[in-house]
Amino acid sequence: VDLDADLLHNKWGELYFKNFQDPGRNLLAAMLSIEKSTLEAFRDPGVHEQAFGDDRDEKTWPAFLVDDGKISLSLRGKIDRVFVAGDNVWASDYKTGMIRIADTKDFWTSQMLFYYLVLKSRYPEKHVILTYEQVRAFKGNSVGIKGYIGDLDGRHPVMDTVPSRSKPLVPIGPDEDWTIERIKAETLGYAQHLADNSFPLTEREEKSACAYCDFDRICRKTALPR
Repeated sequence: VDLDADLLHNKWGELYFKNFQDPGRNLLAAMLSIEKSTLEAFRDPGVHEQAFGDDRDEKTWPAFLVDDGKISLSLRGKIDRVFVAGDNVWASDYKTGMIRIADTKDFWTSQMLFYYLVLKSRYPEKHVILTYEQVRAFKGNSVGIKGYIGDLDGRHPVMDTVPSRSKPLVPIGPDEDWTIERIKAETLGYAQHLADNSFPLTEREEKSACAYCDFDRICRKTALPR
């Protein structure tokens, strides 16, 4: 994109590509400012856009397989950022839209739970935490970490950034609501609905999700009468 030739992109891009020294005017600088103390615990550059299950990427990790003897799934994707230091793994997913950690708690958004499965299989002895990171604008409190998912036992450096008043947390572990086995079971349950062609189309209202979907004109959910 030629920012100088396109006024619309120029205005949009200045939040990311200009004023790097000013956290009040540059979103990337604002994020670095917020995370500075935590990043000091992760000196290694880490990996970015780390793929899993992508045969076209020579640096890909293997796909994550979920199988119960009836249904076999191969989970594939790409994690925006992964840091590893000592006993800790910190992965992030950048979002420009709205983030609702409650959707992950209720399994309406399964992306980060899948990422946890992948990272835990690769680093089984380490403490794995994933965070949603908002990169949108300077309107209100719309920059920085907005959700914490994984081994939230307090020993991880990123836990020092949890807001004192709100707890945007989804802990995963043997004694938590979400376990590795439950993530697998819920995933296979949805897959079984699809295999049986019995998936409920109107289980809940999805006005906000449908607004962002590129397939609304061909989706059975919006095409069929309710």
